[in-house]
Amino acid sequence: MYTITQNVHDCLAAFASCIPPSVLKPKPGSHVIDACAAPGLKTLHLAEIMKGKGKLTAIEMDSNRCDVLRDYASEGGGKIINVLNMDFLELNPDRFVDVEFILVDPSCSGSGIVRREDKLLGEAVCPKRLAKLSGFQVKILCHALSFPNVIRVVYSTCSIMSEENENVVRDVLQKPGIQEKFRLKDFGRKPGEESDWQWDSVNEDIRQCKKTTPARDLCNGFFIAVFQRRSKVGKDE
Repeated sequence: MYTITQNVHDCLAAFASCIPPSVLKPKPGSHVIDACAAPGLKTLHLAEIMKGKGKLTAIEMDSNRCDVLRDYASEGGGKIINVLNMDFLELNPDRFVDVEFILVDPSCSGSGIVRREDKLLGEAVCPKRLAKLSGFQVKILCHALSFPNVIRVVYSTCSIMSEENENVVRDVLQKPGIQEKFRLKDFGRKPGEESDWQWDSVNEDIRQCKKTTPARDLCNGFFIAVFQRRSKVGKDE
């Protein structure tokens, strides 16, 4: 029997997936892209943050998952949502010059997802699969950062594997021109405050990235990094 306790557990486990849209924090009236949108819960969350004003382009390559995404968008009353069944990597940035915010939550190992019996999925992820996933993740994040007027890009995974998280962020930052245009943005605390989030204690260059861990945070394992565009005068937009 599905008990109230299990229901509460599932709600807590799913809580982490609410964080990326909240951190992206798109302004009402702006143009936002959800690059890997299905099934659509994050898309609906973004539409709510935008107060139903602006444009929200939700992209999903898989046709079956795209149907689910369209159902969510329709039932959720997201009139600002435009669903595209295509590969985000094939989207031409020059045709979306008004896009200011992009959420990149790509396919990952799902190693941070918790079962009801408190066991992590994907505890032993094949190294070959991790390498393939991380290569795709680097590619899709770089593509998001290539949009000419994007102000903020949030990269997130439901993975606890550094290959898909810190390593991806580090590889992207090492790409030519990225650090001249973007910086990692700290979030979740005011200057001088201690953070309840787990800091990356090994890689000082990417310590702005945050993680949730099931044991400590009572939710799915999640990783979030925020890329903020630098302005021409050296200040963040």
